[in-house]
Amino acid sequence: MNVPFKFLPFVLLLILCSGCLSYVIEGGGEKEAASGKETVVKNFYGINYGERKSVKCPGDLGLYKVEVSQNGLNVIASVFSLGFYVPQDVEWWCQKKIKSGGNVWKPGMKK
Repeated sequence: MNVPFKFLPFVLLLILCSGCLSYVIEGGGEKEAASGKETVVKNFYGINYGERKSVKCPGDLGLYKVEVSQNGLNVIASVFSLGFYVPQDVEWWCQKKIKSGGNVWKPGMKK
């Protein structure tokens, strides 16, 4: 076996095992059923692929939770494109509307 190909199984194993990543930002209040999911494409070099989109919930409700995740296929796409195509899955949930008499929690408010 040639020396360059000797480490190929190890490199493939590293790529496939290191691919799962997920982080969550969670606010106060209660989760509403309304949510959304989108795959966002970025890159490692700061190239702008288009306008950034901001997510807003209906009415004056805030975001309850945002989860950004990356799976093994996204990592493989990032590696083979040399960092020009880096997809990430973003999922978000809106806060539950509080009936009269309650306040919707917003950033900066004490719980």
